[in-house]
Amino acid sequence: MLFSEGSEVVSYCKIAHSKVSRELLGKCSALFSQHYGVWGLRGPRPGLPVTMSASALRRALLAEDGTFLVIAMDEDTNTLAGHAFARRFPVSALEGAELPKSGNRVPLEGFALWITQLVVNKNYRRRGVAAHLISTALDGKDICAGLVTSHPYAVRALENACRKACNVDFTFRWGQTILGICGVEYLRELVVTNENCAVNTNFYVDHTEVNQIIERMGAEGRWFLGSLEDGEEFVAVVDLRSKLYS
Repeated sequence: MLFSEGSEVVSYCKIAHSKVSRELLGKCSALFSQHYGVWGLRGPRPGLPVTMSASALRRALLAEDGTFLVIAMDEDTNTLAGHAFARRFPVSALEGAELPKSGNRVPLEGFALWITQLVVNKNYRRRGVAAHLISTALDGKDICAGLVTSHPYAVRALENACRKACNVDFTFRWGQTILGICGVEYLRELVVTNENCAVNTNFYVDHTEVNQIIERMGAEGRWFLGSLEDGEEFVAVVDLRSKLYS
């Protein structure tokens, strides 16, 4: 898949976890550390960039079957324009399965795609790169796709890639079930709140820019996932079982 604007040509490639080289992980580490964000006041290093080493990326995001990496490369300059770490896993659950059996319950059966890290180089933002990364990760057998993020533009990228809006009701109904089986360690025991589509990840990245964007989008009637407290991130899940927008 190619995305072009001006003289730049960005190509997209999906790589299985066992095929990701140390060199490429080093580039992903540099991209994340330079372009993801800075720690907030309650973070370990307030005002300094959030960083992650290549070995930490491998250990946290590529250690299991079903995990993979999608990269966006500027072919003109050999620059890593963005990356998305992801995992695909089977889902077999009943709505309300934790409650005593009573009446008919809706099944959720198939495969889920979960984006575990999404970063775009600041020089390539607002050009559709993030959406192209996610669309490259998607597979026709996926029944839902989601991510946890502190940035509303990542949510928009997910929606644009899936060509569907995030279904808040679907997230409230299935979010905790999906989080519990997605294999992301720090999400296992977290609960989607009733007021916001958010989870407390204790990830204290700075929200200054995020809050401004949310306020603007909310005023325009284009934001429905609520707000964030320090240490929280949004949970965004798209139901892919219907071809129509939610």
